[in-house]
Amino acid sequence: AGAAKDTATNNSNAAIQFSITSDTTKPTPTITSTQSSPTKANPINFQVTFDEYVTGFDQTDINLTGGTIVSGSFSGSGSNYSFNVTPTSDGTITVNIAAGAAKDTATNNSNAATQFSITSDRTAPVPTITTTSPTKSNTLAGTATDANTVTLVEVSTNNGSTFTTATGTTSWSLDISALNDGTYNVKIRTTDNAGNTATSENSTIQINRTAPTPTIT
Repeated sequence: AGAAKDTATNNSNAAIQFSITSDTTKPTPTITSTQSSPTKANPINFQVTFDEYVTGFDQTDINLTGGTIVSGSFSGSGSNYSFNVTPTSDGTITVNIAAGAAKDTATNNSNAATQFSITSDRTAPVPTITTTSPTKSNTLAGTATDANTVTLVEVSTNNGSTFTTATGTTSWSLDISALNDGTYNVKIRTTDNAGNTATSENSTIQINRTAPTPTIT
């Protein structure tokens, strides 16, 4: 009060306080997925989270390679959005969101998101038996190949009734010294770090550790 006077020398009243918020900070989106990489999931779920409330963000603001957005899967408002992606094939799926995809309540354009990538892997490792038949070896050996990482190799010598974990992965072996001479139906079960598992077709391995006995007549 009293900051000014009118022509009759009346002191002015105090003004009603006025406040305004200055906001020049651009909202920032972060892209994540509920799946870890690599993943065998199909579709793969993605989330976009802004660090404040925004408007104007929609599916057309998502720049995607290696897959396609599932029709009708995009949803969200305010700060949180989600969508599902069908991988085109095994490989890398990359998601980008350019600057200016959304605005906050102060009309600041959003920053670009940090690029997000995830590997789609829906193919199980392929096993190979390198031990030739017949064999006198006490070890059954082989290999397994995968686009990512082989995590487990299991071997059955009874046509898949039971499996035993082999030693090694991409190069594996199994102690078969306890098996008697005879013919065995072998199957290999492999697993990779995306959780893909496959069992090979039956292979016949003959074990023969008995030396031939000559007869003189």
